[in-house]
Formats: sequence, C-alpha cells, structure tokens
Amino acid sequence: MENVCTTERPTVQSENAEIKTPAKYRYVRAKDSRGRPIRAVWIRCNSYYIEYCYCGRTYKKILRRDGVKVSTPAEAIEARDAFERKLKTGQVATERVPNLEDYVRHYITWSEETEAKDELTILKERGHLAGWVKFLGNVKMATITRRQINDYAIQRKKAGASNRTINLDVGALRTLFKFAKNEGVIDFDPTVDWRPLKHVPPKRPLITAELVDALCAEATRAEGGKPVYENGVHLKDYLRLMQYSGARRNAAIQVKWSDVNFDLRQVTFHTKFDKAVTVDFNAELEAHLVDMRSRRKSERDRVFGDNCYQKTFELVRAEVAKTSPEAKVFTPHLLRHYFISWCVMSGLDFMTIARWVGHSDGGQLIGQVYGHLNAEHTQQAAKKLSFGLKGKLDLNQFTAAELLEALKLKTAA
Repeated sequence: MENVCTTERPTVQSENAEIKTPAKYRYVRAKDSRGRPIRAVWIRCNSYYIEYCYCGRTYKKILRRDGVKVSTPAEAIEARDAFERKLKTGQVATERVPNLEDYVRHYITWSEETEAKDELTILKERGHLAGWVKFLGNVKMATITRRQINDYAIQRKKAGASNRTINLDVGALRTLFKFAKNEGVIDFDPTVDWRPLKHVPPKRPLITAELVDALCAEATRAEGGKPVYENGVHLKDYLRLMQYSGARRNAAIQVKWSDVNFDLRQVTFHTKFDKAVTVDFNAELEAHLVDMRSRRKSERDRVFGDNCYQKTFELVRAEVAKTSPEAKVFTPHLLRHYFISWCVMSGLDFMTIARWVGHSDGGQLIGQVYGHLNAEHTQQAAKKLSFGLKGKLDLNQFTAAELLEALKLKTAA
C-alpha cells in the first residue's frame, strides 16, 4: 500500500485476547548509521516510509527517489526532505482534498445558510472566487501555488483591473483558505504573506451642502400634485441620515427604530464585522430623526424597509447633474466623508470622531484620509499662524469662542 492513513488503527480482538500484528508487518523506527532514530522515517517489510500529517490526519508513505524505492538510511533522509518541501509548498495532494470549485460552493452555501456575512459581502466574495475558479480550473485546493496567484494578478492587470481590485481578489481567496484550514481540509495556505499591490486611494472631493440639498429637493419633487419618484421621500431621508451621522450605506439602510434612543439622544448602527457603532445626536441628526418619526405610518421596526433605492438614486443624480456637473461623481459614500470632514473642521478630537464612525484605530485613519479641509477653512487657519508676535495683535482674526478659551487658559496659568 503506497499511502496509509494511520490516524486510527483498528484493533481486531477475539473473545480472550487481542490479535497482534506479526512482527514483519509492524512499523519500526528507522535508524541512521550511528544507530540514532531518524525523524519521521519508519521501516516496514524492508521498505522505508515517511510519516507526515496532512489535513488533520497522519499518513505513512513509501519513500522513493526518481520513482525507485530508497534502500539506505541516507537515501531515506534525502527523500524525506524532498517530500517535506513538496508538502510545505502544497504540491502534495490526496483524494481527500476537495476541488476548488466544489469547495467554493461549500463555502458560499455555509455563508448563506449560517448568515455569517451580509448579502452584499457574500455577493462580492462569490464574484471574486468565480474568477479564481475560471482561471485555475477545478484543481485540488492543495495544489494551488504562489506562482499561480502571481500569474492571476498579471492576467487581471492586463485585462485592466486596478491594483485594489486584484488585492480584493486575493483577499477573497485568502478568506477561503483560512476557512479551509479551520475545517482541517488543508494545512498550507499559498496566500500567506502575499504582499498587496501598491494602491493609492483616489482623493475624494469634499461635497457641498448645496449639492446634497439639490439631490434631496429633486428626490421629493412633485408634478401635478404627484411625486415624480415613488421612493423619493425615503431616498431623501436615507441621504440625510448618512449626511448627519456618517453611517455606512448598508448600516444606514438596515437601521431600526429600536436602535434609536431619543432619551439618551443616540442612534446605534450595526456595521461590518458585526460591530455596533453608537452616534450621539447632533442638532441636525436629532431634528431629522424626530421629523421621520412624526411621519412614521407603520409599526414596522425597520426604518427604510427592504428597498435600497439605488435605481431612484441614479435617476435623481442624473437629473441634478444636468445643472450641477459635480453630481456626476457623487455617491452616497461621499456623505460619510462629508460628515467626518465637517467634524474635523469643527475642531472635534479624532478619537471621538473615530468612535462615531466605527474606526478602531483611535483616529489615525481620520487624520490620514478623511480630513478633507476646504479652502476657506485652511485659509482661516493660516491667518492665525504667527512666528512671534510683532506689533499689535489683530483680534479680528479670532472668534469669540477662541478668545474666551485663550482667556481661560491665561487665567488658569
């Protein structure tokens, strides 16, 4: 037998005693020329075997070199090392290792049935993994190598995919392999330590309040006493909620009235990674939620129902873009940047902002990416910069609140 599974060794018993395996069929530890045991090498019936663990099971396999059985301890050590190198790089597979296409199907089914991930995440992963199946074919999971991953990245790049998209492709494959390792299907993950391709995030524009007002006005426009858009009012409420809270799209569309606490003046959003993010009411957010509650016609807990309003949004955006060209690049996600940017320009500390928007880095990303400061704000800040006070100090450069704060610090000193 070429490949023997030894995880479970059944014992044959009679009524009186255990039947022992004859000595010549037993595995005996192989020894080198000095009589020392050779790691992971055994002898049985004058043949050398390597013992190895694969997919959570222990196997013994006859050692060969160039197709010929090894016959000396030195040859056994050399063949053992070569076999372990192949095992480490995923070049060893058994019939128990599933095919890529079958395992992708199993993984997606598990994600859907257990609701471990939201529908949008599952849809995205399904698309990324389908690309891998198409490129690699229905191969064994354990035969996928780093070279093939790099080749796929090259092919995607030639097809016009961005570095960010390629990184997402590999990320989906890494998630699949991590799942397979947790299930004990494979031991080697070729995506480990794969370095993401360099990607510079595009600089998102700081949208204006006027543009948001124009979109909301168009969404609720009526002709002949009838609304132009069936879901226009809901779309307006949806956009305003993201504008005043900084919530992500999916978190905002899934919010429930039970998540809104008017007594504590807080609203909780359930965002990705099953994280609960609580946002304290600002004046605009509170007024908007109070207004929405006053127009509530159903006892249903979901605020927005099951419609994501994407089609309505695209129609509204196209109409507004006729008079406001900047609307062409507008996406609901920019409202999150709008909220964070105005938090920064209002002088709020980054840690508080990070807590509101669900960042766990204490505000580092806020400072690096989200601090879109408009020209007027930066110009006002530049006026306050002074390299030593020369002559009279122009108090007109400072607001009343800033002067009061400076007076408090001076008094405390």
